[in-house]
Amino acid sequence: MSNLSQILRFFFVPSLRGAFAYTYQKAKGISFRYLMHDLFSVLQQVGLMLIFAIIASVIFIVLPQGIDTLLVVIENLDAGRPENYLFLLLTLFIWSVVSEFGVRYAIYVSDNSGKSLTDARVTWRKTVQRVVSGSCLLWPTVLVGISLLISFGRHKDLGAIALPYVVAFTGLYVLFSVLTNLYFIKAEASKPRLNLRRLFPTAESLPATEYNWVSRLYGIYNNYVYSLPNQGQFNEPESGLVAQFNNTFNTSDDLRNNFPQSKVPSNDTKVPAEFELISFSPQLPAHPHTLQWTYRIPAGFYKNLHKQVVMVALLSLIVFTVISIIPVSTNWEGSNFFEMLGAPALVALAFACWIGMYVGVLYLDFARLRKWPVSIRFLLLCLLIYSSVSNKDHPVREELQQADLITKRPVLKDHFSRWFSQYKAELDAFHPASRLAPAGADSVKADSVSRRYPVIFVCAEGGALRTGGFTALYLTKLQKRLEHDNIDLKRSIYAMSGVSGGALGLGLFNAVAYGNSSQELRYKNSLDSAAFDFFKGDYIAPVVGKMFFGDLLNLFLPWHINRLDRAIAMEEAWENRYSKLLSPNSSRNIFSAHFDTLNVTKNNKPLVIFNTDEVETGQQCWIMNAAPDGVWGSGQRDLLAGKIKGNIAYSTGINFSTRFPLFSPGGMIKQACRKYHYLDGGYVENTGAGSMLEMLKALQLQHSNLFAQIRPVVIFLRFSDQLAPEDGSANLNFGNEIFEVIGGIYNARKGRSDAAVHDLRDVIEGMEGDFIDAPLSASQKDVPMNWILSEQSMNNIVKDVEFKLKDMADIKNRLAFDKIKYLPFSATKEAALPKQ
Repeated sequence: MSNLSQILRFFFVPSLRGAFAYTYQKAKGISFRYLMHDLFSVLQQVGLMLIFAIIASVIFIVLPQGIDTLLVVIENLDAGRPENYLFLLLTLFIWSVVSEFGVRYAIYVSDNSGKSLTDARVTWRKTVQRVVSGSCLLWPTVLVGISLLISFGRHKDLGAIALPYVVAFTGLYVLFSVLTNLYFIKAEASKPRLNLRRLFPTAESLPATEYNWVSRLYGIYNNYVYSLPNQGQFNEPESGLVAQFNNTFNTSDDLRNNFPQSKVPSNDTKVPAEFELISFSPQLPAHPHTLQWTYRIPAGFYKNLHKQVVMVALLSLIVFTVISIIPVSTNWEGSNFFEMLGAPALVALAFACWIGMYVGVLYLDFARLRKWPVSIRFLLLCLLIYSSVSNKDHPVREELQQADLITKRPVLKDHFSRWFSQYKAELDAFHPASRLAPAGADSVKADSVSRRYPVIFVCAEGGALRTGGFTALYLTKLQKRLEHDNIDLKRSIYAMSGVSGGALGLGLFNAVAYGNSSQELRYKNSLDSAAFDFFKGDYIAPVVGKMFFGDLLNLFLPWHINRLDRAIAMEEAWENRYSKLLSPNSSRNIFSAHFDTLNVTKNNKPLVIFNTDEVETGQQCWIMNAAPDGVWGSGQRDLLAGKIKGNIAYSTGINFSTRFPLFSPGGMIKQACRKYHYLDGGYVENTGAGSMLEMLKALQLQHSNLFAQIRPVVIFLRFSDQLAPEDGSANLNFGNEIFEVIGGIYNARKGRSDAAVHDLRDVIEGMEGDFIDAPLSASQKDVPMNWILSEQSMNNIVKDVEFKLKDMADIKNRLAFDKIKYLPFSATKEAALPKQ
């Protein structure tokens, strides 16, 4: 029966209920004003830890990305891959323990209110401190539990996923119970638990003397003052008795100096023998009727506490450094290290390491180097400022030693002329009878009928993997559907312009459709399966691993280390994932190959435009495989025209457009006398329509005769079909003078995007073309804007794409323009393969 009682005691956490009852009891008799004052005073002392807790709350509860990332953990658990979940439980435990210890230590070193408050207020403040430290202990587990609950409520198929959620909630509850029993059950209740506590940096693991002094609210490293009243505070005859007692101190300096540490004072007031006497003051101007002994508390007095501090700080520093320098390509037991840990576990571990290292800094400042004229925190701030100036600031990966190997790009005019000439010849060869005339034209007058060749232009809007996955799946599935009708869609695509996630989607489509041959791909003729596999990859774990670890270290270094850079980690993650799409006998990874491999024109590769934003000028710039002659500002805006001196990888070219802070920092290109920085292309114009329009206008001027022969089709792949709300919910009602400026600057990009799309549509319709608007209809809750997508989110994209492609008759009619023919897939399948 006693065993059953212990089990019930463990799982029903009566200790937590007791903690709330104890807090309520201590608050009685104190006015609400002072209750709040003491609460906020304690929160101020642990401000940094409070900021970490708020950031974590936003990540896991507010942001759909954090919720979807936890859904990935559940899906992996359901698929028999529990490592993400097990590492999450482990790191939550570490984060909880370190957080509680960090809060408690910060209070130890900073709170000296015990000398000025009443006993009731001191008792209440100690209670508040216990509540705050206990809340920081439990909040990580509660936080993840809330996030999982939100994820569970949003899941589309609760019946299929219920079991892993039950397992996940059970594990969290066990962890919660372990923490409450370790920290909140009184020591007398269970001796074995007390012994177990000594394995962790709990308050009760300290010896009684240390625990007594750290709990006094004196500031554990402040000088301690022992005071006695002199005769001036009393009337006769008591004054004479006190004077007689105090005169004994004049008989011997040793007697006077050693008195507070002698056997005379009671144990409660006796000064520990380890304290070092600094001075004795028989009469101070501020306290003329008081005798004072001032003691320095040596660091060695808190021997066990400092062992805990050093252990926590040193382990945090070691873990932080190791994870910072681990390459993205590192595998463990056949799995990628960062993907195996998962983003949630990395976030939890990062907060634990940050708190642990901050505890170490406090220890150096207050315990070891308290005589220094400046603090370690101030020196770190100075180092941060110096490194920010001297560090190379996320330079773009370039291979300068191979700059002479860069293939010269064709100019845009020649690129289109060659592409269209061969495309037209192939169409004429396969459809000589129709001569590509519109249906119903007089066959006798066929030669006089203007020929119309279908040419497709693709624009893809930004939005991380949300639009990246949608773009790649839409194009690959459309290609696959048209192949059933012996139509090779990709052969009719001349240009693709993408921004941010849309650029990645186009980059993937370009790689599998035009880069690697079907023989080189593991999926052979199933490009949509390759796209699904690629965008199912975890790209946020490597980024989080470097952002919360490596890049934080980079901030304090006067030089830049590429291995610590989260932008490079993103590129390497793409390269690693793409390698998994290749067959075992293929060694040609397009994502890790040089970008200039797209410059080859003999295989009629399309024009690819990755849009970016130049910080110094605010201009939309490009990474593209043709030199855009005839386009305004091309000498400055075309980065491969001279600003980039060396070879860059294909993944680096894409990443120019996907550098959305804070996930991926701006890339830097250093020139002889200045630096340029490049951000996500969506900061200028988020659809890719603006640059596509500029290229079209330039080509129209250069090839008016050729453009008279084409029927343009624009496929516009959009982030969402949801327009801005008109019910007043978007009204600016708070902080107008600040937020109207911020909102105006931010929403200017939407205005530019809308104008660019409108102008592009007008141009296409003026050429008797068609503009196919294809937005992703799934909401951001169903498919968040994230760098990892759960299986459910990917399936939601697939469902949306398949719904849009359900009516292929309408799509083929819009693409065909009165039955104008495309190249048959069977004829181009081999001809279109890249030749090396």
